[in-house]
Amino acid sequence: MRVLSFIKIILVFTVLSCVQAPEPDTNASGSISDSDIGHSLLPSTSNAKKIILSEGLWGLNNSDLTILSADNSVISKSLIAESASKYLGDTASDIVYKDGKLYIAVTISNKIIELDLVKNRISDILLLPEEFRAPRAIAFNNNKLFVTDQFEDKVIIIDISNDNMQVVGSFQVGPAPEDIIIENDIIYIANSGYGDFRANEPKAGYITTYSSNGNLLDEKFIGENVVNLIKFEDKIIAGYLNTPENLQNGEKGGIKILKADNLSVLDSIEIDYQRMTINKDDGILYVLTNSGVSEVILEDGLKSAIEIIPNPSNDIWYEIEYDFISNSLYISNAKNHQIEGEVLIYSLSTNLLLQSILTGINPSDIIFLEN
Repeated sequence: MRVLSFIKIILVFTVLSCVQAPEPDTNASGSISDSDIGHSLLPSTSNAKKIILSEGLWGLNNSDLTILSADNSVISKSLIAESASKYLGDTASDIVYKDGKLYIAVTISNKIIELDLVKNRISDILLLPEEFRAPRAIAFNNNKLFVTDQFEDKVIIIDISNDNMQVVGSFQVGPAPEDIIIENDIIYIANSGYGDFRANEPKAGYITTYSSNGNLLDEKFIGENVVNLIKFEDKIIAGYLNTPENLQNGEKGGIKILKADNLSVLDSIEIDYQRMTINKDDGILYVLTNSGVSEVILEDGLKSAIEIIPNPSNDIWYEIEYDFISNSLYISNAKNHQIEGEVLIYSLSTNLLLQSILTGINPSDIIFLEN
């Protein structure tokens, strides 16, 4: 999952004020709304196996999806623009898949979109009530979505058991919740604190855990700007970016491994952390840094990290996902955040680039429907 940090919003706004916005490659404009529910997805998503979410640029309502087949052929570069002549909305930040449906959090538009890939249509759009402002990260538990609200410091609970999504509850968490995972009815939240902006507030930089009804169970400080969580066996792996001020002072971000049941720290490393993904079968963590991708054999400990794929350019590698079917890494390359990006596919057998796929602006999350 990719961070939507307050820092990034400010930077994008600043750049947009002095750089001409890129021209879209379709005639699409605006974002889908209730009137688009039931609209068919064209081309058909029946052969979709991999989905790439592009955040777009803040304020331009140009988030969209790139759809790939099993062999990485592009079914659609801009699915919503091609289908409805509109976009998902303003700054889509997370996407998950369950029972033939995609659920997408569109942060600045304050809505959740449901796409039915079986019936090949836009199946529902939930505009969140005014008490919520910024849906960020999504996790499933039974027939409910648990969605972090990055501006209101809450988790929103949404029932998806019926034809229409419905908010059925919420509870308060720490400042600027970035990531969420749920295991055995325990909810784990990464509370980033927006880097420097809210770093001094209670629970900033903490993992907090909750019961399914929102009761606080435990908390543990991880590091400034904690943004990612992965569950592996009986452990939680947490990644943190650190604050811009600390980075300027020579500090780094890092990773910590904790016991899932009591959050005690088992291992840690300071590293130029950006994002991570995991090969759970072999216990290998792949860490995205500013200089490339490092591999960590978890059995050997975090300090076994070794760079295996260098970033040969000044491009911004934005997100990373592991595909176990092809034993390859998919890296979202946002380039300079202002132009259309790409997804780079690297073989883990050779650590060489296999393919580059053009996407929308600021490609982030990548999901594999067969993994």
